[in-house]
Amino acid sequence: MLKNKFLEKKIMNIQAIKTHDIDILTELQPAGWKDIRPYFNYYTGSKFCDPIKITEGGKIVAIGTTIKHQNTAWLTNIVVHPNFRNKGLGKALTTALVESLDKTHFQTIY
Repeated sequence: MLKNKFLEKKIMNIQAIKTHDIDILTELQPAGWKDIRPYFNYYTGSKFCDPIKITEGGKIVAIGTTIKHQNTAWLTNIVVHPNFRNKGLGKALTTALVESLDKTHFQTIY
């Protein structure tokens, strides 16, 4: 379960990505990227990954994932829907991902 100030205060609707969300993610995929759905299929099925989404009006508008390995974590596939950019969602998503990590365990975050 993700624990961070955004979820606790419910400032934004940040939730875990579920397998039924994956086909919808093509709407966010940047031009020139490979299909992101196989990555999110892996992330949602892995105990080492925490994929999250921000929704507005029931629509997924931003996505991102933490990948955890030993004492290091990576932030990956951080994407904001083009119609929702420049509203601080990328920063909010990145902050939520970082804050969901136990900093005493994950001392390095890329």
